[in-house]
Amino acid sequence: MLNLSVNDIEIACRVSGTGQPIVLLHGFGGQPSDWNALDHRLLAQHCIIIPNLSRLYLGINDFRGSVNFVEVLLRKLSSRFGKLTLAGVSYGGALCWALRSRCPEIVSQVILINPMPPRPVERMVSQALRDLVFMARLPMIFSLYMRSPFGRKAIMTLAS
Repeated sequence: MLNLSVNDIEIACRVSGTGQPIVLLHGFGGQPSDWNALDHRLLAQHCIIIPNLSRLYLGINDFRGSVNFVEVLLRKLSSRFGKLTLAGVSYGGALCWALRSRCPEIVSQVILINPMPPRPVERMVSQALRDLVFMARLPMIFSLYMRSPFGRKAIMTLAS
């Protein structure tokens, strides 16, 4: 396990294998274990680096802030491992796309898996869904809301 400090936040990175480094970025609601089915297949030829971005996703409220944060992380990883290949799913894919454009000197290529658009909340049509995404960042309020008749109604509306 490699721990790197980025903007006073400790990011744990699982590192395994040798060879060309590939950084795997999980999605917004995901976790590093989302990559478990894939990473063992890549170990024979690659150094697999899987940062746990869960703390980032809970603490930064906009896409640009996420890109800035992950850029600092990638620059630290690149100084240790050289030029990086990035692979990302969902929000991680959107980050990969932005970072390839921003820092081609450290990112050799990207693999996008179902990338979500930047700033997806702005594109959400459903106000109920936007409200839930916002409240998910406030666990106590979210918990109370989900127990209320309003929360149950929102879930039923979204499910229909």
